Amino acid sequence: MDYHDSMPVVLIVEGLDWPKALLKRELDGRINFRMTSTVQEAREKIKKEPIAELVVLNAQIQGSISDSIKLIEELKESFPALIIIGTSDRPSYQDELVKAGCDYAIDYDSLVPALEHFLEL
Repeated sequence: MDYHDSMPVVLIVEGLDWPKALLKRELDGRINFRMTSTVQEAREKIKKEPIAELVVLNAQIQGSISDSIKLIEELKESFPALIIIGTSDRPSYQDELVKAGCDYAIDYDSLVPALEHFLEL
């Protein structure tokens, strides 16, 4: 068995490079990342691979919060127990993410500690 098989799988839906690089730098070797840059890529990855234990989703993945909200609603409908963490530095967007179905909405500074907490790393 590959050691990656025993690590939690986290789907990252993020259009910016720096948050993905931060997560890889801080959590590589402890999380099996599935990285996507668009909502469509995320949908395709979910169809092809087993669902992640946790999803991290940027509020404005394609410049608009509405695309992210649609994906959150689809994920919660298909996988009600899935933990979804929305990311945004704007409190108003964080509120919208939670209303749409995110379990948590946090700023980027809180992301690594949040993943460590939720995945018990």
